[in-house]
Amino acid sequence: MAKQATDVLIEQRGAVRWIVFNRPEAMNALTDIMLEALERAFREAARAEDVRAIVLAGRGRAFQAGQDLSALGEAPEPETYGALLKKRYHPVLRAMRETPKPILAAVGGVAAGAGMSLALAADFRVMSDRAAFVPAFFKLALVPDTGMAYFLPRLVGFGRALEWMTLGGRIGPDEALRTGLVHRVFPADGFESAAQAFAETLAALPTKTFGMLKRLLQKAEAAPLGEALAYERMLQSAAAATEDHRRGMTAFFAKTEPTFTGR
Repeated sequence: MAKQATDVLIEQRGAVRWIVFNRPEAMNALTDIMLEALERAFREAARAEDVRAIVLAGRGRAFQAGQDLSALGEAPEPETYGALLKKRYHPVLRAMRETPKPILAAVGGVAAGAGMSLALAADFRVMSDRAAFVPAFFKLALVPDTGMAYFLPRLVGFGRALEWMTLGGRIGPDEALRTGLVHRVFPADGFESAAQAFAETLAALPTKTFGMLKRLLQKAEAAPLGEALAYERMLQSAAAATEDHRRGMTAFFAKTEPTFTGR
């Protein structure tokens, strides 16, 4: 197998599918082949019946350091950037947001540029106490891309997002946790095991209902109230038809904890 084909690894750990950047010698900087593999990995995980949660992680000292700029050269044509976003980066974002299963970004090292953006596109984020987020784009006089200007203000507010994207350097674990950028901070020693345990908690949720909630939140974010409420009614009827709802009701009346199957 060609080396480039192994730059994104797929690992199944119980009900959790790990998608792992595996180019540590280059801080997991993204290539065309990696982006294509990443989109395919999310699409496949979304369809796989044995997958109930997804973890996005990176090998080595970086989670992911953004685009491999050496592949673009020192003076690429301006149109190159927009074309690359349309062909490679934006399909990955759509695959992530359309995936009905919970996605956890396990940020064990530096997440810079588009690497930070990909972490923001996940449903949940955890980081190690040695990791950091680095927006990076303004140092190249580029606007933040790969959805950063969409996701970051929604997570931390407009003012803080603007500051980070223009003036910010490294956003460490304390600040990330305090501002709600991440949900948990775990010690670097044992970080992968802690991330797996968190993902197993997500995998134990009613998977179909989670997918409906994900769609409802995205709809409610932009829709008028009436339209959002109509969508809520439709999805609630669909959720009530799931096996997990029946399990939840049975457990409620039996005064026990429900065990969900994802169906």
